[in-house]
Amino acid sequence: EVTYKQLEPVLAGKLGTVKDLDFTDFTLERSFDKIELELPNGQTVTYLVPFSDVDRDAIRKNLALFDRAAVWYFRKNSGETVMLGIEAIEDGSPMKELPTAVRGEDYRQLQIRRTDDEISIEVAGETLMVKRDPVLQQQPPQRQQPQRRPPQQQRQQQQQTGG
Repeated sequence: EVTYKQLEPVLAGKLGTVKDLDFTDFTLERSFDKIELELPNGQTVTYLVPFSDVDRDAIRKNLALFDRAAVWYFRKNSGETVMLGIEAIEDGSPMKELPTAVRGEDYRQLQIRRTDDEISIEVAGETLMVKRDPVLQQQPPQRQQPQRRPPQQQRQQQQQTGG
């Protein structure tokens, strides 16, 4: 967070007045997606910071990380049907820590259902999603153990084959 007073020396008069607006009470937060100014007449002016394709791509990459973590989680917890984002970083998960938020998104409360075909999150009034990888969702093939014959059958087979 930074205030106008802190920015004033850097701006050095570059931010002039706009219709007698006073910016001295202006505060800007680092992960903001909008700026709101209250006018002297009580009206509020809101500026929405544009959502860039770079931001969208970064968030989609973060969601893709949750796909791998969800596969791990549901294999580990076969009875569960929903995974919260915070559960994606349990011991043994391929995701070691939650991704850094790009536009203030809350990955801790993200919900992924076992049967979801996509993972989505709402960010700055926009819903972003990634399709889940169906290959990752498939259960790994069960290893079949070679069947052991009872000792009597083994002896009979050895006698028949001459071994």
